[in-house]
Amino acid sequence: MKIDDYYGVVLDISVMSTKIKSFDGLLIRIPNEKVFTSIIQNIGASTIRRLVFRVGIAYKEDAEKAIQVIRKVLDKHPFILAILEPEVFVEELGDSSVNILVRVWVPVTEWYEVKKQVLWEIKKAITEAGIEIPFPRHDIWFRNMVEVKLVD
Repeated sequence: MKIDDYYGVVLDISVMSTKIKSFDGLLIRIPNEKVFTSIIQNIGASTIRRLVFRVGIAYKEDAEKAIQVIRKVLDKHPFILAILEPEVFVEELGDSSVNILVRVWVPVTEWYEVKKQVLWEIKKAITEAGIEIPFPRHDIWFRNMVEVKLVD
């Protein structure tokens, strides 16, 4: 479940508070006053969960080729649900990259492992295909001419 910024599994609900165990092992006590006035997301109620992530490629690269490379990775993964077809498309022309959005559905019990595996496999496949994943770049323009002297 998710209450405000806290994710975890509910361990106990008492008159005064709700205790959850976070996914990194912390025990969190949330006053029920907060629970009653917060939006609660039950992330375990559904049997499937959607993963969404972005892959940025350099502007000089072929976006259609990158999409094909990503789709091949998704098609190979056993836990990505084919019945809800993965979506892969150019979402945005960013400052430093063409951003490709990837949306896939996976079993809720496997989402964390699938996310780790798929991101790594996409990174490897894009690199092997020779597609550049850029880093942010800034060009600096000087209004007046700048002289540079090299000193030994």
